[in-house]
Formats: sequence, C-alpha cells, structure tokens
Amino acid sequence: MLESCQRLPARHYAYNYADPRHSQSRFHLKLANKRFHPYHFVRGVHVPELSGATSHSFRAVAQAYGWPIDQFDGSGRSCAFLELGGGYTHSDAALAAAQAGIAVPDVEVVLVAGGSNTPDGPDGADGEVALDVQASAALAPKAKYYVLFGPNSFEGILECILKAIELKVDCLSISWGAAEDQFTEDERSKIDKALQLCVAGGITVIAVSGDSGSSDGERGLHVDFLASSPWVLSCGGTTLRIHNGFRQSEIVWAGSGGGYSAFYQKPSWQAGNTAAMRLVPDVAGNANPQTGYPVYVDGKLQVIGGTSAVAPMYAALTMLLRQSGQKIGWWNPLLYQTPELCFDVTSGSNGRWQAGVGLDPCTGLGVYGNTYAPAATPHKYSPGQRVKFVGSESPLVVMTQIMEYTGSGDPLVAYRLIDHASRARRESIAYEIELQ
Repeated sequence: MLESCQRLPARHYAYNYADPRHSQSRFHLKLANKRFHPYHFVRGVHVPELSGATSHSFRAVAQAYGWPIDQFDGSGRSCAFLELGGGYTHSDAALAAAQAGIAVPDVEVVLVAGGSNTPDGPDGADGEVALDVQASAALAPKAKYYVLFGPNSFEGILECILKAIELKVDCLSISWGAAEDQFTEDERSKIDKALQLCVAGGITVIAVSGDSGSSDGERGLHVDFLASSPWVLSCGGTTLRIHNGFRQSEIVWAGSGGGYSAFYQKPSWQAGNTAAMRLVPDVAGNANPQTGYPVYVDGKLQVIGGTSAVAPMYAALTMLLRQSGQKIGWWNPLLYQTPELCFDVTSGSNGRWQAGVGLDPCTGLGVYGNTYAPAATPHKYSPGQRVKFVGSESPLVVMTQIMEYTGSGDPLVAYRLIDHASRARRESIAYEIELQ
C-alpha cells in the first residue's frame, strides 16, 4: 500500500446553464472533501453566443471527423476509465446503446484502494461516469471496458493507474484532475512514474485539459494535471458545427483548459512549441455543452459537454486504429511528427490564449482527422471500396466516404483517403480517382 496523503480543499466541476444559481462567469461549485474534480457540463437552455446551437451524437461527431467507426468496432481491445466518485448504472449504457443502434457494451466495475461504486444522482459524478462509458462505447461498442473506482485522493489516482497496468488494457481514459499546484512534487513524480510504466507497457493514457479555460479555475494562469504530464495525450475542447454530416466549422471552446506547465519543461517531441515549458493540450474535440452529447444518467437523458467527452472518444479512436492494424501506443511523438494528421483549429480563445495557425495552447495541434466539408451535395461511394489517384501507383482504401461531384467528368475526391502502405492521410478538394 502507498502511504496515505492529506486531502486538500478542492472543487467538483459541474455546470448547468439552466440553473439560476450558476452565473455565466462562474464555472465551479465547491464541495467539501473533494480534492479532484471531473470535467463535464450539463447543458441548459441558453448561451448567448451560441444561439441556435444543437447537440450532436458521439457517432455523428466521429463521422464528421472521419474516424473509422463504420469499419471497426473495437473488437479485441479494452479501455479503463479512472473514476474518483459517483457510480456506474448498466441500464444507462443499455439505453444509450439502444438509442445509437449498437451492441450493449461489456462493462466491468473494479473497486480500487477502497473506492466504491456509489451513485450520487444525475447532478453528481454519475454524469461523469456515464459520459465516459457512453462516449467510448458509442464508437467502439465491442471493446471491453473497466470502470475503476478509487477514492478521491492522490492514492486513488495512483492505485487506479497501477490497476490499469495490471489489467493490460489498451487505453486509460482520465477525466478527473486539478490544477498542477494542487499536487505536491512527490505526488506528481509518483504519478509520472506510473504513467511511464503505462507507456512502456503499450497503454495509451489520455487525460482532459479541464473546463475552466486558461485559469483552470484558479487565480492566474494554470494548466491541469494529469494533462500536463509528458506521458499523457491531453485533450482540449472545441465548438463544432456539423452540416449534412460534415464538419462545417470548428472554433475553440472558451472553457478549453490550456496553457503552459509551471513544472514540466518542453518535451523533446513537442515540435512547434517555442516556449520553454510543456504546452497543453495536445489535441482537441467537440466539448462545448451547447454542442454537447445526449447521455443517459440515472435513467434520464441529458445533454452533456466538457473536455470529459473528448478523452473517452480519443480512447475509442485509439482502439479502432489498433484494431485496424496500426501500432498506436504513445500518441504524442507520432502526432507532433505528423501534425498534418490533425485539422488545425485557428479561431477562438480560452481566456489568456488565442488560437492560431499551428500548435497553440487552446486546442494543441487541433482535431485528429483532417476532413474536408464540401459545399456541393455529393454522390457517396461505399466504405472499403478501393480507389487510386490518377497518375499514382499507390492503391488506397476508402475509410469513410469518398464523394464525387456529379456532372464534372472524371470522379473528384473531396474527402480523406488512407494509404495502407504508408498510413498517410491525404486531403483534397478535387483529386481525380479511378475505381479499382
């Protein structure tokens, strides 16, 4: 057993825009005896800057990003969720699966270091647990899932990470955290060593960057831990608009946690970071509660957002790519070597930091996928159909949908292809192709 640690005052983040007790400028509620907090928001009825915004299903967002959810289902893969409160209700996962038209996921609850599976209602941490499971299972329904419940403490976090190693999962998704200075140097060091063991064992660790912008809910500028650990793929948030199934626009969500670590120097793999310290986040995805996701919590359907939705979706993506044969483990070096794999989000701010071309402390490299939203109504080829660039010797396979502008003569590609020889993604408004 690890030595016990003294709990510090902390916040549990939960935000309901419809609740008059919550002002637009205040994002957190202080709850006693809670050191670390989950990052999810329950959507209410109105946010002025997003008039007319609509929610999206997890699968609709993944399809807009060009993720291969129609080709792979997570079979033979596994994911663990680190939870420090709330409870898991399997009937919620079953309701969500029925709504999405997918198989009910195989979920096992594991109690760690005195943790408990204790539902605390739709306004508590149950929403976090439900969001984690339903977000990932919507994209990878045939994967095996473990919900690791530990106590809300440093010890709980560390023991859950070690349990994930013991279970030999493909991914560990973490939607809980706190500002870096809420951890001692010794705590960060011990957690980092455990995370390094995960990487060495082939486990992809994905953590959220937080929902309070550049302050992380504190005075001044802060980033969240575990997101700032160099062994973690950290996920920020965006506001995504979808039109006819394709990404229409995407900007920074104002709540997206991000900035520069006060404790970790810039990793050698973080190309594009001109600062001396580690930049957070690495990637991003739709997180604004006003463009959030329908989630069943204790039998009730809610629309939930926050960066907590992004981490489990990237965990599902990791499992899908592993199932496809790609050797995805520690994402970070791969992504920074090939930033073109991500759609660059260049507009918006998280408070102190402004998005721009290339790497930024709002959405990192952007959103994995690099898809293109066409203006015309296309004809759609079937996923799995083999095509080839005119004048190219490399055959390609359609991962999602290839689109043809009718009446234009030769077929024109306006979507993403994957080259199975090099695994390179390619994008174009008008590539000529010939069917194989």
